[in-house]
Amino acid sequence: MFQTGRFFSGPKLSIVVKVNFIPSRVGFTLKKGKKSSVERNYYKRLLREAFIDVQFCLPDNWSVVLIANANKNKLNLDEIRFDLLHLIDLAKSSFTNQNENNIHLSH
Repeated sequence: MFQTGRFFSGPKLSIVVKVNFIPSRVGFTLKKGKKSSVERNYYKRLLREAFIDVQFCLPDNWSVVLIANANKNKLNLDEIRFDLLHLIDLAKSSFTNQNENNIHLSH
C-alpha cells in the first residue's frame, strides 16, 4: 500500500490512497516516535472515529491508510475530521485530474 498508493499530507494527519483495490479497506497507524501504548491506542481510536464520521465521502473502490501526526500536538477529533475531509478532497481532485489527463493522452 505504501509503495503503490498515493500520499497526501496535512497538518494533523496524512493518508495513503490506492484506487481500484477491491474490496476497499482502511488502516490506521501513527508516525514513528516514542509513545506509550496508551497514547498510540488513543490516537488510533480518534482516527477510527473520525473515519466513521466521513467514510460516506470516500468512493467505494478506495483503500486508505490514515497516519496520525501525533508528535506535533495533542490531537482532537474535530481537527482530525476537518483534516481528513480536506485530504479526501485533495485525493479526489488529484485522481480526477489524473484520469482527465489519461483520457486526453489517449485521443
